[in-house]
Amino acid sequence: MLRPIPLRILKTAAVLTVPQQVERWGEVTPSTTNLSKTHLQASNAVKRTKDSREVVLRAILFYDTKNSLPRGVDFNALKTQADEAGGCMTLNIEGLTYTVETVEPIPDDCGGIHHYELGLV
Repeated sequence: MLRPIPLRILKTAAVLTVPQQVERWGEVTPSTTNLSKTHLQASNAVKRTKDSREVVLRAILFYDTKNSLPRGVDFNALKTQADEAGGCMTLNIEGLTYTVETVEPIPDDCGGIHHYELGLV
């Protein structure tokens, strides 16, 4: 069993905003979730999105399934929901707003998810 990401580096708090639906006039009905005990790391990695676009990530947010709060967040389902609503899933971290472009669940050695890596632009 892999050990969780150490608490000493999980110091970032963020507000996750997911569009529930986009109204006829372009108004977005969002839901927000406060995330804590996550880790933000700068990046300049090039990743391919689900729709085969290449994006250069500005940062990666690490969400540990054991130590990050709230527990049990399914980022894949939230990203799908945002895409179907026609909007973008965003993270507000220390006054900066990032768009979540990629969601990568990283598996552990027991078949579960160890942590998520959210690619941010």
